[in-house]
Amino acid sequence: MLSAFTAEVCRAGIENVPKGQFEAAASLGMPFWQSMRKIILPQAIKVMIPPLTSNCISTVKDTALASVVAMPDLLKQANDTQALMANPTPLIGAAIIYFVILWPLVRLVGYLEKRSAAARSTH
Repeated sequence: MLSAFTAEVCRAGIENVPKGQFEAAASLGMPFWQSMRKIILPQAIKVMIPPLTSNCISTVKDTALASVVAMPDLLKQANDTQALMANPTPLIGAAIIYFVILWPLVRLVGYLEKRSAAARSTH
């Protein structure tokens, strides 16, 4: 399901590039893929990075839910260990590991969204 969101983010990012950029590339005689690589995608990626990073964070967080259906993950193992030992330390450790992994990504998304908003307000 996340692949559909990723495809939609990519489509929206490309559609966000003004039509004049496509026309300018065509007027220079650039082939389609060259204009995409050199003109369109560099502009679209600036718009696509924040939602793609958010999708990445969602994927990491959703792995805990996948333990119900698929193979055990970190949270499932910590929960089983906690139940066996009657000690909350494994769950606290798992929470700290998730925090260490996700906090930098969350900060990155915030930074990219602020930067993107600042760039849009200057135009």
